[in-house]
Amino acid sequence: MKIVRIALIAALITAAAGPAIAAPGTRAVFSYHTDQPIEQIYNSFQSTAHRACRSDSRILSIRYKEQRMCEQKLLDQAIRQTAMPQLTALHRSLTGAPEPVQQFASKE
Repeated sequence: MKIVRIALIAALITAAAGPAIAAPGTRAVFSYHTDQPIEQIYNSFQSTAHRACRSDSRILSIRYKEQRMCEQKLLDQAIRQTAMPQLTALHRSLTGAPEPVQQFASKE
């Protein structure tokens, strides 16, 4: 059993979402055991992103949208960093995110 931790700085990810979402220096640490079921890892990641991005103030509708954007960006980045194809596939199926397009050559 291997424990993996991914540390992300939420403030960098949420800079475009607004200052009320995450204070500068806010960190999110995503931890999981490699033998955990994929769904359990995903649910844990969602909870971590939610806690990292929530605002201390009452959530107004505009703040709610910003918070959801923060959570989504943080979750996207954490899942990308795991490099786990099954976790990535689950995330795409739940969010409708398109598969990234790979570019093999470019014309300059």
